[in-house]
Amino acid sequence: MFAIIVVAAFVVVLAGFVLVSRRMGARAHYLRDWRPAEDDSVLLVDDRADFYVVARFGQAVKMTFARRGRAKIRITRRQVVVAEKVAMADKWMITHVLLRDGAAVPAEAERIDSGLMSTGCTTFVLSAGEVSAERDGDQPYVRLVPQHIGGATNIEHCRLYSDQADAIVALLAAR
Repeated sequence: MFAIIVVAAFVVVLAGFVLVSRRMGARAHYLRDWRPAEDDSVLLVDDRADFYVVARFGQAVKMTFARRGRAKIRITRRQVVVAEKVAMADKWMITHVLLRDGAAVPAEAERIDSGLMSTGCTTFVLSAGEVSAERDGDQPYVRLVPQHIGGATNIEHCRLYSDQADAIVALLAAR
């Protein structure tokens, strides 16, 4: 009997999340449907990357992240688009959009959810000059620091693990 009550409560909570998400207008965006703006172009593609967000407070003193190649990255003149593989499917869902320095800050980036509930992906604005190539043991990664507005307030930095880390830093540093 207890198991039935727990399952029923889970279904009710899940249905509530779905209804709130639909009401807010959020929907998934997939990489196969994504195209850069007409006056923008893709500068770099990495289909074997990994992307992690590191919180400002409460993290471990020493961290290391697995390299599983679960993210696809598209870097354009205006943004970095991160797509993660959908579980048990051949789809890649856009999870993060990092706007490059100098881009206009959209309203969703200033919201507490950084646009997750309205656009379906998290939107950050990268800080000027806060992009660097670093190493985690023998694994190269790009350290990306977002501006501390909206949902990025409690984020220390983002790690973009890629074998093309130096090329990514050079692209993001160039304007």
